Amino acid sequence: MSDLSGARPRPHARRSAAVVAGLLSLGMVAAGCTSASHDQATPRSQSQAQASDGGSASPVARSAATVATNLKRPHHVKVDTVLSLQAKDGSFKQVTVRSPKKAVAGEISSDKSTWTAKDRLEPGTRYRVTSVVVDDDGRTVTKRSAFRTQDLSLDQQTYPSFAPNGGTVGVGMPVIVRFDVPVRNRAAIQKMC
Repeated sequence: MSDLSGARPRPHARRSAAVVAGLLSLGMVAAGCTSASHDQATPRSQSQAQASDGGSASPVARSAATVATNLKRPHHVKVDTVLSLQAKDGSFKQVTVRSPKKAVAGEISSDKSTWTAKDRLEPGTRYRVTSVVVDDDGRTVTKRSAFRTQDLSLDQQTYPSFAPNGGTVGVGMPVIVRFDVPVRNRAAIQKMC
């Protein structure tokens, strides 16, 4: 057997030991920085402070208020639908229904449980609904949803207007029907009238 006491360590072993020592040092420095920055960046909440001081921390209760619509599904909504929203376990404080172009006018009922649109919906349009509800415990919550109306062809979007529109008329006064687009198939329109 040879005597190893005077042997020099191999260069490969020296490099491995240096790498391990460097990684340990780096890990200790990183742990110290992470711990210190976390304590500074995250202030203690009131519930954490109460828990550490021996007080009892109560969890934040979620609101039971919900908002439902009269829509069966959120897509292909018919444009003749009169949109309405119903608040359950709460009352409406504010309701906004918007398309990219304009807001839909509506009215909150006297008991603040229902919102009903006054305007008709536009075809092929995405609407965003934002409602602010006060629940039965007095907490204010915001509910958001969206829906899209059905696409209609130009022929499906023809609306007639009539003259005279109400009031008393004399004998022999003609009834005038105006359309918002040019009539291409006059016979089909006359059959409908």
